Amino acid sequence: MTSASLDLQALFRPEELRLTVDQRAVPSTSCLAEFLRASASALFDEVPAAPGGAPLPLSGRVVRIIVTERLLPLFSFGTTVGDTLFGESDHELDVTAPHLRSAFDALLEVGDFIDVGNGRIYPSRTRAIALGPETWLLVSGAPTELLGLPDSPWHRRSLSRVVSRLPDHPVIEQSLNAWLGLHALDYIHFSRLQLAQPLEPQRQSATGWEIARLESPRTDWVEPETLSDFTQPVVARYRPDEQHPWQRFIARLHQGPQGVECVAARAINYGDCSRILHGQKILRGFMPRLRSTESETECRVSCDSYFLAEVQRLLLALSFDFKESEGVTEYRVSPTLRSVLGHALAGLGVDLAGNKRHE
Repeated sequence: MTSASLDLQALFRPEELRLTVDQRAVPSTSCLAEFLRASASALFDEVPAAPGGAPLPLSGRVVRIIVTERLLPLFSFGTTVGDTLFGESDHELDVTAPHLRSAFDALLEVGDFIDVGNGRIYPSRTRAIALGPETWLLVSGAPTELLGLPDSPWHRRSLSRVVSRLPDHPVIEQSLNAWLGLHALDYIHFSRLQLAQPLEPQRQSATGWEIARLESPRTDWVEPETLSDFTQPVVARYRPDEQHPWQRFIARLHQGPQGVECVAARAINYGDCSRILHGQKILRGFMPRLRSTESETECRVSCDSYFLAEVQRLLLALSFDFKESEGVTEYRVSPTLRSVLGHALAGLGVDLAGNKRHE
């Protein structure tokens, strides 16, 4: 295929495009996501049924190859746009190129595709998550034109479809907490349940341990010797050296003659640890904050990788594009969804504070 100069502004809506470092326009993540949905949908129509009538799961790599083939008429591999989108190994059909792969991984994260293991996927059934009055997040492995919403104003303003009315066909309705995978009604309830569970009796020195202190929206980690109240369980972490990951515990400590000791503990993972601390902050009247920068065309929200995983998932679903750099992800959200995002985050105990900027 010969190289051709394409007018991307005529092919895509402004919100469907992103700018590269050198200011070239390429499709945004939400735009590529729709190619992935459509390609997967077409492929599953051709896949023979497994015993029981359900289609067999597809390989994620096969889906990305088909997407690449579908995009070939638009992006010649000899163009700089093609290089930006697919990487430098185009002649080898590099389906693991960062931009295309990030869109596929994002769809897996928000649940449009179900990962059944060994690199195989299956499209999810259409689910509707209520975000507010007459506002739903549609999660579905089907392309938008098959959702029964021909007049929807979605226009790829988000990775998942935020709509003001539900499709005509039956959908599975989920609460926001259920979709995010929260195990309790709210973070306060979750943290109380976790801190109230029995601990395994043990006795060991707490030397080198760090204890979570919650006196502001941020978490401060202090030495056990600074504690004055040993009657309540605490959240602690420890690692023998910098080569090992942090081990996290709910522990009960005791001030002994040889220093602070652990008398009972239970190991917890990072996700549950962050949820417990978040619930305790809300209980104390602290609300962690995400800052946004707003303009007439978009709202940009930055979130580091240590923030609550479910908050990152919500940001991913409501953004139309995102960029990762040095452990921080910048999510680009349509101005029309800014209030929806703020409302959903407030329900999770997170404040979205923004400032205006001029173009």
